[in-house]
Amino acid sequence: MMPGQPPHVRLTTSLRHDLGQAGFSRTGMVMILTALHVWLPAIAAQVRQSNRVPGRPNIFSYDYVLRDQGRVRYLRFTIGDAGWPAELWAVSVTITDGGSVP
Repeated sequence: MMPGQPPHVRLTTSLRHDLGQAGFSRTGMVMILTALHVWLPAIAAQVRQSNRVPGRPNIFSYDYVLRDQGRVRYLRFTIGDAGWPAELWAVSVTITDGGSVP
């Protein structure tokens, strides 16, 4: 990794499967992948300090809110940072449906 480059984010197979089964539209999936591969690396240094998971030294959470197909969905990703600063792993996601939006 070159100095100053953001970390590379990798997704586990189980996370890819869970996202694929969640019923997001194509546009929604693009927005989620952009959040993981573009936005998360840009703010990772800050988020990994403020959102640590208690009792898990190499884990932090990353929250993303998405409006997709007229519904608001809250996604909380579990991110592993043992490879910091070069690499992050998106390990799992909890998806909460916030209901329909008029």
